[in-house]
Amino acid sequence: MSVVDLDSDDAAGIAFLAEWSDRVDPGEAESIAIALTRGWLVGLEDLEARRLLDRTVGPGRWINCANVLIDAVTAGLLSLPDAEAAFQSLDVYSSYMKAGVTSLKAMLR
Repeated sequence: MSVVDLDSDDAAGIAFLAEWSDRVDPGEAESIAIALTRGWLVGLEDLEARRLLDRTVGPGRWINCANVLIDAVTAGLLSLPDAEAAFQSLDVYSSYMKAGVTSLKAMLR
């Protein structure tokens, strides 16, 4: 993962930012613009933004916090109890609960 800013000299990035600013919140628009310009995955929790991204550019272009934590557990970089604690401490955990997802363990393959 990398933290980057959108460069005003990046014409393609600015074009994506303009396009996505009409569709999603400013933070998501900038993240999507950077990811699409560079061919990266974008970290998104916003369900509507993920759906729009899937419909517009196709599936497989985003990842969320649960995916990152599961990947860390699967890779042996984080214990399941530590990942569960991190998952349950997320600001967006209540959204996961509303969707019926209360633990990472249930999502492990």
